[in-house]
Formats: sequence, C-alpha cells, structure tokens
Amino acid sequence: MEQGDWKNVLDSIKKDLIKVANSVSEFDIIRRGKAQEILDRWKDWTATYNDFIKNLSCARMNIDNFQVKTISQLNNLTRDSSYSTQNIDNRRTTSGKRHRDRKETEENLNSIKKQRSFDNVDDEELSGITLVPPDELLRDAPVVQTQDKDETKVNLFDLEKDVENSYLQELSVEIEEEIVNSLLPIESNLQSLLKRYENVISQNTIGCYIDLNKVESAIGQVPFENDYLFARDWTLRWIQQVYTAFLMYFQTPLNPLIDANASEYAYRSRIINRLWEEVFLDVNGVIYMKTGEVENTDRKFQLEIKRYKDKRNTNAGSWFHDAILSMNVNQSEIQVAFGEVVGNAYYHDDVKMNGDREKILKAMQLALFKIRQLFPGDIPNLKNLETYGILVYKRDVFFYSMHWIDGVYLVDQFDKFLIHNASTQLKNLSDIIRTMITFKNRVISLQQNIESALKFRKKLNRGGTLHINDSIVYASPPQKKI
Repeated sequence: MEQGDWKNVLDSIKKDLIKVANSVSEFDIIRRGKAQEILDRWKDWTATYNDFIKNLSCARMNIDNFQVKTISQLNNLTRDSSYSTQNIDNRRTTSGKRHRDRKETEENLNSIKKQRSFDNVDDEELSGITLVPPDELLRDAPVVQTQDKDETKVNLFDLEKDVENSYLQELSVEIEEEIVNSLLPIESNLQSLLKRYENVISQNTIGCYIDLNKVESAIGQVPFENDYLFARDWTLRWIQQVYTAFLMYFQTPLNPLIDANASEYAYRSRIINRLWEEVFLDVNGVIYMKTGEVENTDRKFQLEIKRYKDKRNTNAGSWFHDAILSMNVNQSEIQVAFGEVVGNAYYHDDVKMNGDREKILKAMQLALFKIRQLFPGDIPNLKNLETYGILVYKRDVFFYSMHWIDGVYLVDQFDKFLIHNASTQLKNLSDIIRTMITFKNRVISLQQNIESALKFRKKLNRGGTLHINDSIVYASPPQKKI
C-alpha cells in the first residue's frame, strides 16, 4: 500500500470517530464515550511520534520489538472504529461503501503483516504511520493470567498445606512454651555452685591466660556443706567432676577434644557419657541411660510384629543406638530418648550424620506411639507427651523433641550447645551444665506427667484397659543399612 493510501485510511477512520463522538443522539451515549476514548488515545499516540522521529537512530535498534505491537494496535484500532461506525452506518444509505472500505482496510493490514518489514523503512515512509513504543502499548493493558485446572488444584493444595503447616507450627510453639514454663527452675544450691565457679575462673583470668592450677584448687573444694547424701548431693558432685575433667583435658597435650585420630569410643566414654549419662545417676531407679551399642526394644518388637504378619523372616535389621534413656512407668520400661555420636570431635561425614539423625527420628516416633498407646484419646494434655533425640556431630550437641499433634508427628530442635576445646572457653562450661540439668528436669517432668495421667485413667476406667484407636506402626522395607 502506498503512503497516501495509508494516510487516507487513517484519516477516514478518524473522521468517523469524530462524527460518533460529536453525535447528539441519546441512543449513542455508549458509542460516544468509546469513540472519544479512542480519539484521546490517538492523540497520545500521535504525540509520541514526534519524539520518535527525533531519536530515529536509536529507534532503529529496537524496531523489531515495535513491529508486532504496532500492527496489532492498528488492528485493534481499526476493529474498534469499525464497530463504532457500523451501528451508524445501518441507519445510512452508504452502509455498503463503509463495509467495502473496512474489508479493504483489513485486507491491506493482513498484507502488511506478511510482506512489509520495518527493517528497511526510511524516514519518509514512516511519516504516514503512527509508531507506538511498547511501554505506551502496555501502560493501560489489563493483566490476564490463565491457569489450567491441574495447576489450579496444585496451587490450592499448596495453599492448604501452607495454612495447615502454619497452624501446626504455631501450635507446636505453644506446646513448647507450655512445657518450658511448667519446668522446675534449677535448684538454688546448684546455681550458687555454678556462680562460684564462674567467679573463680573470672578472677584467675588475665586476657587470654587462665591460671588453671588456682582454678582447679578452688574447684577441688567440697561442693556441699553437710555430710554427703547421694540422692541429695549427687548433682553437686557431678558438676564438680565435669569441671575437674575439663580442667584435666585442657592441661594435657593429647585428649579426645583435640585429637583428630581419637576413636569414637574414646570420645563417647570420656566426654559425652560424662555429660548425658552421669547427670541421671541420682534418679537411676526411675530414669536411667544405657550407653554403648544399645538395642532399640521398640524396633525389636516392631520387627517381631512384621515377621508374624508376613509369615516369614524380614531383612529389616534392628537398631542400635549409642545411648537410650528409659524410664519406669506403670511397672514397665518406656524408651523416651535416643542418642547418637557421629565419630569423634573432628570427624566430618554429613551422610552418616543424616543417617544417624534419621534413625533417631524414627526411634522417637516409635517411642511416642508406644507412650500414646497407654492413654485413651480424651486424656488431657495428650499433646504434651514427647520423646527426645540427642545428636552429637563433631563438638555440636543438638536436642530434639517430638510431639503428636492432630495426627502429625512434629519435631523441634529445642536446644543445642558447643563443647569447647580450649581453656579460654572454660567460663562457658556452666552454660553446658545448665542445659543438661534443664533437660534432666524436662525428662523428670515427663515421667511425672505420665504417672499422674495413668492414675487419672485408672480412676475413670477401673476394671478395664483402654487404648487409643491407632494401629501399630509397622516396619517399613529397608532402604539402607542404619
């Protein structure tokens, strides 16, 4: 199409739009508004053309991006103007001519799409075409998003899961706060001893130097006032022994805290067991920890059920933990905490660490299921029942708890500490001891809550045993050796 033909087509469209916009008929209110809107946009588009001509050299670099949007906009402009004028043409005798003009315009536009390229258009040819930058085209364009049914279902499912996870997380935090607030504080005599040791260390520290001999002399004094009574004074003696052991390690050139070649057994027996086993010795008649290679009895029972169900032997193996904390409840043993040590203080193996942590979490789930089997569903504070896991990786010690909330087993890391290997960090040993005593009080509180809940259940159900409606957790097929 020649430049003059293009100009005539656009002028004809503009005249028709002006006539529609200036119509005084009360039946043309909607069409007048539409025509005026198109004219206003036309005016804006024309104003941008002058700026475009001034920067034509820059515009040529982006001319390909303008091509599709310009032709598309011209199509929309022609279609809108044709719609606006068509209703008027129905009342005129010249409707046939208008129809032929519109049809000819559409054919010419289609021809331009196929044949004309803006790559070789000179300045003179551009004078008859209103070129619209992409930003102007997209400024008032509505944003339309489409989704297929499957994608919508997935999004709704994700939204529901997010809401559910948020609810469970908030509930888990509330339960954790309730448990922590219900714990007994560390006894005043224990706090006094720890404070005294902290002062001794501070008084004998100059910069980064600590006079360990003077510290050890002060710590070697008897930590209790009256005659020694194991049930009453053991925790005081245990605190003293922990300080004495670490003072010895800091003064010896080779010890499990700094020896990268030390065995896991040496690290466990000389460092870890002193922390997580000996703190429970004064309550050993009710709560006790076994260390070494300890078989998980819940897993053993689970495998026996599976063998009976399958009528054959299973390849699934037993679980052996580095430590298992058990308690006597209702004349039976219940496992409540499981410990794993991943190598020595320098051993790095993330795969083994993840495997041990997975084993801990599975053991916690089995143990919590067994505890819940003791109670009917209407026993109060059933959500406060929990099991524990302790993972030692290098010198980091992590504490986990698991609760059963609305059919979901939730795990939370509720505490952690770092075992220091330098004498300059001796002042932080009191924080480790406080963490272990708090954990001990938490386990004691759990044992007391279970005992009281069982007594409450017996009052409600004398002469019978009531269990919750949960099926046994069967062993899954083995995936890897744990």
